[in-house]
Amino acid sequence: AKTLAFCRDNGIKFEQCGKLLVATNAQEHERMLALYQRCQQNQIEVELLDAEQLKAREPNICGLGAIFVKSTGIVDYREICNKMAERFRELGGVTQLDTQVIGLEEHQDAIQVHTSQGRFNSRYLICCSGLMADRMTRMLGIATDFQIVPFRGEYYRLPPDKNRIVNHLIYPIPDPELPFLGVHLTR
Repeated sequence: AKTLAFCRDNGIKFEQCGKLLVATNAQEHERMLALYQRCQQNQIEVELLDAEQLKAREPNICGLGAIFVKSTGIVDYREICNKMAERFRELGGVTQLDTQVIGLEEHQDAIQVHTSQGRFNSRYLICCSGLMADRMTRMLGIATDFQIVPFRGEYYRLPPDKNRIVNHLIYPIPDPELPFLGVHLTR
């Protein structure tokens, strides 16, 4: 809801098209039902669809059933990040792009950032390090019980006449053994 409000407040276009997690075999259907139960336990608003309901929403998609997540949408996230950085700079903040962090020192009233562009001192640091988050926490001496494992995907663009082949985002039911794999169809 906060992302949507930010987009509305800043004139950023988005489309709340919803997402379908589709089960295509008996094993995926079983995992889908377990995932649906976890959604219910965590109060995530979802709808369980059978094969017929799935076909009604997505005529070009075949499956035994699906979980429909109505709140999911698409947006140009680069535009959101640029607007956030712009707002931050308007408040006196400084952004530093294309700069490698090679060390961090946290003191009681400041943080010193050692980078490929020199050293910077700041009272506060907002660190959006993504795939490097585990390395940043270790640089600060924070006990880190996770490790980021980057995973590369392949992207293909369908011909323009296929732009409306689906009405929603289409995802496979996650496989706990290979949680990153699967074909995702995005509008």
